[in-house]
Amino acid sequence: MKVSFTEDQNLLRDSVVQVFRRADPNQQAWPMFAEMGWLGLALDVDLGGSGQGVLEACIVAEQMGQAGVVAPFATNAVAAPFVLEQLGDEQQRQILEHVADGSLRIAFARPGAGPVGEVRAERSAAGSFLLTGDISIPEVPEAGYVVVQAFTQGSVGVFLVRMDDLQGVLTQFDGIDGSTEATARLEGVPAELLSASPDVSSVMEKAADRFNTVICAELVGLMDDMVDRTRNYLKTRVQFGQPLATRQVLRHRVVDMAVAVEECRALTLRAALALDGLADFDAARAASGAVAKVCAAARWVVEDAIQLHGAMGFTEELGIGARLKRVIAANSLTGGHLVHLKRHAALAG
Repeated sequence: MKVSFTEDQNLLRDSVVQVFRRADPNQQAWPMFAEMGWLGLALDVDLGGSGQGVLEACIVAEQMGQAGVVAPFATNAVAAPFVLEQLGDEQQRQILEHVADGSLRIAFARPGAGPVGEVRAERSAAGSFLLTGDISIPEVPEAGYVVVQAFTQGSVGVFLVRMDDLQGVLTQFDGIDGSTEATARLEGVPAELLSASPDVSSVMEKAADRFNTVICAELVGLMDDMVDRTRNYLKTRVQFGQPLATRQVLRHRVVDMAVAVEECRALTLRAALALDGLADFDAARAASGAVAKVCAAARWVVEDAIQLHGAMGFTEELGIGARLKRVIAANSLTGGHLVHLKRHAALAG
């Protein structure tokens, strides 16, 4: 099946390419994302967005990966809007206007590995909810809220916690890819309920599929950049009087890398189309299939790029090592390619 971008999607891709090409490396990425309207791509027009979908977010994310920009775009432009639009009331959804203009960031918590175990929510005497448990927050910098899933009264609920209420229990540290992560032990932390019902887990799972697909798109762009860099290096690096590109075995390895990029791009596109309801695929299976392929392939492509660059591939100045760190972090953010390989098989029946 041949899939072509629409005219608007091609214009979006071209504009993103030009913006990243002209951007000052020292410029903060987030204000630029907001100014270009990328943070509201998947938001309804009534909430300050442009009413588009996962596919458009993937177009932006792929160029992020190409440019080496690390930012919580998948969380704030895709996952958070989906959860709040599906579970929040009208007042809670209004905060998405601040997400679209870049003035507010929302993080997502995962259950921590501490002794407190799973997160639980209990009603206080005043009727509000209090959360107890350990959480980890992968992308925490400058977030105003964190979304927490917790067990409550025999059901599952999704809650909004203000980051200000985590002061004193939040421990921040640098991630391997330069991002900021955090852990927190909640002991009666106040939280605002979005929804509590059996359907909540399904919504969170769909949000995760959207997040993971956008991360896959970022890795596709990252791999594409590695192929370009390696190809150019082999053309210019001369050994024994000849460019390395004259050696057939090295050219074949670059071709294998390029083929892997196109395979990953196709699977990511398939998942995005399914999530947007534009293709007759099982969206959950397509998303897990993309993660299983892309995360494994990205690590192989970057490691091959390092090897083909020789000793230079290990230097900080070249930046390939930083890309490998991002691939490792992305594998953790998505849950890991092995987890999704098993999920893909299970969904296949």
